[in-house]
Amino acid sequence: MNGLKSLRIRLAEAMKTSNPTAELIIAEFGHRLDPNDALWMAQYGVTLWRIGRDSEAERLLLAAHPKRDRNRERVEWTSGKVCAHQGRFEEA
Repeated sequence: MNGLKSLRIRLAEAMKTSNPTAELIIAEFGHRLDPNDALWMAQYGVTLWRIGRDSEAERLLLAAHPKRDRNRERVEWTSGKVCAHQGRFEEA
C-alpha cells in the first residue's frame, strides 16, 4: 500500500497546480489499484466531473458516498454540481 500513499501525495501536488489531466490520471490509477476505497472513488469522480464526464462522475460519487466517513460533504457537493450541470436542478 506504500504505492497508494505515494499516489496520494502526487495527487495533492497535482491539485495544487490546477492540472486536471494530471489529477485525472493519478486518481484513475489509484482507483484501479484499490477500486473499493471510497477516497479514490470520490477523487476519481471529482476529477471526471472537472473535465465534463458527468455520467461517469455521478456513478462513482454515488458509489463513494455511503462509504465515505470523512469529507462526505465534498462528495455531496460535487454530486449536486453534476446534477446541476445536467440541468437536474431539483436533484441538485
